[in-house]
Amino acid sequence: MVSQALRTLVVEDDPDHAKLLELELGKISELSFRIEHCQTCTEAIKRLDAEEFDLVFADYWLESETTELVLDRLREAGRGVPVIVTTGANDEYIAATVTRAGAHRYLRKDDLKVPMLREAIRDAMHDSQALSELAAEARDARERLSHLTPRELQIAKLIGKGLLSKQIAQQIGCTEGTVNLHRSHIMQKTNAQSVADVVRMVVRSA
Repeated sequence: MVSQALRTLVVEDDPDHAKLLELELGKISELSFRIEHCQTCTEAIKRLDAEEFDLVFADYWLESETTELVLDRLREAGRGVPVIVTTGANDEYIAATVTRAGAHRYLRKDDLKVPMLREAIRDAMHDSQALSELAAEARDARERLSHLTPRELQIAKLIGKGLLSKQIAQQIGCTEGTVNLHRSHIMQKTNAQSVADVVRMVVRSA
């Protein structure tokens, strides 16, 4: 049974390559795609800023630009859309570069066939979902910690490093009782159920 169509943006300045990719995607029986095209990084960024897509295929070289511009924009905007970068070159440097920039998968155009496409789409969407969940956890942690005073936040970060109340008191120059009072306020303001919750918040917010 074919699932709901994935809204897919293909960023490709060669119409023939774009058409070949669309034909191969159409052969994946368990998925369906609603494909839209654009030919430049500038146009892709505008489309991605204005609309929601489930999947992006982007050629690495687009005229005089590289698709790193698109990846940078998605990262800055906190968008977790899966991106698969394609290229005609067999270049490990490009693969490493786009992966560091945020691409979820990298495929040579010679490999744009059903088996490889199916695997790349599955893996990219899985990775994107995992990263989106981590980003959501980080946003939640930062929001909860934002309710703390500067002193409470300082102590929360020291708790996050595994320091005990006595150690924290020695480090910041106050009594252990004062640290415990701040700890109680931290728990209340962040809705933490345990010290372990505070540690997780600090780690996730970093």
